[in-house]
Amino acid sequence: MDKEKKQHRFLKLRWIAAELLLILAAALGGLYLYWLRGLEIINTMEVPARIDAYEVKKGMNARTISEDLMGEYVDSRILRIWVSKHPELGAVQRGRYRISGDETLSELLSDMVTGRVEEVEYPTLAIIEGATIKGVERAFEKYCGKCEALDRELEIPADFIIRVLSPEPELLKAIGGAHGSLEGLLAPATYPVYNQSRLDDVVARALRSAARFMAREWPQREKEFMAVDDPYEALIVASIIERETHVPEERPMVAAVFYNRLRKNMRLQTDPTVMYGISPDFSGRLTKAHLKQDSPYNTYTRSGLPPTPISMPSRSSVMAALHPAQTDALYFVASGITPAEGHVFTNTLKEHNKAVSDYRNKVSEYRQNQKSGAAKEDKDKQGDQPKAAADQAKAGSEDKAGGEPQSAGGQSAKDNAPKPENGAEPKAAAKAGAGSAKGNSKAETYQSKASGGAKAGADESAKPDGDAVSAAQQGSVTVLDLGDKAQPEASKGGSSKP
Repeated sequence: MDKEKKQHRFLKLRWIAAELLLILAAALGGLYLYWLRGLEIINTMEVPARIDAYEVKKGMNARTISEDLMGEYVDSRILRIWVSKHPELGAVQRGRYRISGDETLSELLSDMVTGRVEEVEYPTLAIIEGATIKGVERAFEKYCGKCEALDRELEIPADFIIRVLSPEPELLKAIGGAHGSLEGLLAPATYPVYNQSRLDDVVARALRSAARFMAREWPQREKEFMAVDDPYEALIVASIIERETHVPEERPMVAAVFYNRLRKNMRLQTDPTVMYGISPDFSGRLTKAHLKQDSPYNTYTRSGLPPTPISMPSRSSVMAALHPAQTDALYFVASGITPAEGHVFTNTLKEHNKAVSDYRNKVSEYRQNQKSGAAKEDKDKQGDQPKAAADQAKAGSEDKAGGEPQSAGGQSAKDNAPKPENGAEPKAAAKAGAGSAKGNSKAETYQSKASGGAKAGADESAKPDGDAVSAAQQGSVTVLDLGDKAQPEASKGGSSKP
């Protein structure tokens, strides 16, 4: 009996040991993958460009420089090990070095070892997050006027893309091949302009930077939560996300709403695409007529994605498109009257209509407060009128007996009394768009982010002009006026493909 017990304990200990070994092996495997990922970033990622020259001072070495330049992207422990494995990069020289954004850490440290210092301060050109290709072209004009030489280089975008990326075929593959537009393919950043006669070099650097980012991140995507299987389509989604929300933290949720709708064959119904289809520089009121006007970019009248990106997406928006939130949400609407308040995300039309109702109540309350404040101000001003009139009458009687009290402009004090003013309207109203989706449209004044205005959902006017959709009408346009049968469409299910 004792022998059986001993044997049982021995077998139990063996199982425990085996389990511990498996846990240890899994942990070591995870660490090894983490290490490989860090090395991949070090070896392939370009050190982000800096406007000013980077100064290597006395006491700095390859380790401290690496952590300073790449510590945001790679674990410092991995960087220290990597530096220790490359002693040839250790003897960096003091000086000011140019960081152009197109060199890896290894290449940059090599320049510092050989002392390739850079004292010249170059002008810069900024590609803004959310800008359109038209906005980028305008930014170039301050350097090249009509930019005939640049226009010749970029006349056929597909040829330019192939020419720039063909030396590294994996980069061309990372953006889904060559395309007929550079929209969405230039990485937002501030680029030094080294040669003002060759501005296409700036475009090429921005294109390579975007392609290298996609080459690194596309293989890491969470494809089980995405509804696209082409990197260019992911960039299209990212460009819409960029224009839909000011809040980086909710971008994965916006991405998930778009993907959920695509999977159910529901139209995206997102206003920024409609605006882009009217004009990349659109910055006016979006009306019901606009929403009905068919174009390849009108996601109220057409299913699937638009044919191209609609802006230059930030890395945050691209990462959201590649790593969407895990949610069943199909709708979103503004949470409050300012963009910073973000959105309310809901799964059903009933929940969405409730969120829209809550939003309307906030807008109504805001308007009422504004009007009350304006009325109080008017009352205070009017209370001062009798005293002002009496003072003026007294002054007038001293100069001209019997003269009627006059206000500035020759009008009586009564006629010149200030009139009540309409209250200012809230900024960044409801976006049901892809939120507004399925039965909701916006009546705000939209302005292009690239032109310095707010994103979709900027300002509401107190009284909509013409056939613009007011906030009070929100939630009725799509179903009643556009004929987009959102719920029946949603019930179809089907492919996520456009």
